[in-house]
Amino acid sequence: RYYVSAMHTPGMALLMTPMGSTAVMRMAASEQDRSYVPTFYPGTSDASRASAIEVRAGDEVPGVDFTLLPTRTVRVSGRVFNSITGNHSRGITVYLLPRDRKGRPFFFRKYTSVEDREGRFEIKGVRPGSYILTATYSDFEGEGYYEARTAIEVGESDVEGVTLVIEQGFELQGRIHVEGVALASQQEQGAEGDGAREEFPIKEILVYLTSYDDVLILPKPRAGRPKADGSFSVEKLSPVLYRVNLNSLSGDYYLKAARV
Repeated sequence: RYYVSAMHTPGMALLMTPMGSTAVMRMAASEQDRSYVPTFYPGTSDASRASAIEVRAGDEVPGVDFTLLPTRTVRVSGRVFNSITGNHSRGITVYLLPRDRKGRPFFFRKYTSVEDREGRFEIKGVRPGSYILTATYSDFEGEGYYEARTAIEVGESDVEGVTLVIEQGFELQGRIHVEGVALASQQEQGAEGDGAREEFPIKEILVYLTSYDDVLILPKPRAGRPKADGSFSVEKLSPVLYRVNLNSLSGDYYLKAARV
């Protein structure tokens, strides 16, 4: 059972690369204020009202036709300030993604690089809807990934004066508890050294956070490795909703609960 949709963005081309397909915008001046509404079979722009098509072995399913309706688009513009460098430094990219991306390919996003000395940016060809606007910055050493984001509503007119401030982010501190296992305390670590016997392979665990609002695959995961006593920290977090995950849980162990 499949849900079928059709969409067309003037000036967008898909390039096949070794890493898969990616979208590139080449928008002519005459196309900047025109787009088409994504349409789901049997002819609705509302994904919740789409009808599934059942395909059985050997079937051919004709008549899956679409009529795409043109719609006027607007522009989103504003400024980005980088509080880490203390100026409107270059090297910042601004992304615009639909707030509800159910059923929409990841590469259908709009973005622009901030090249202006004052941090000004402009994204063209935006259809009315609810969006997340995100500015990202990675330092030259590649150790830090920083971002700022805000939710915006786009209507029939241009959205202007949006301000994004990229900041250092927050640090999340916590501790892992293992039922039935006493992890080494800070004092025990100091007394027994790094080679002390552990009842549970705590140092093999990685605590990492993922967000549905991420605009790209991060160069480094938001993660922290626990110490022998189970304490951990994850740095440079933006204030968004995260899912907490643990890796390398072997044997009979699983994540029972996460509390903040």
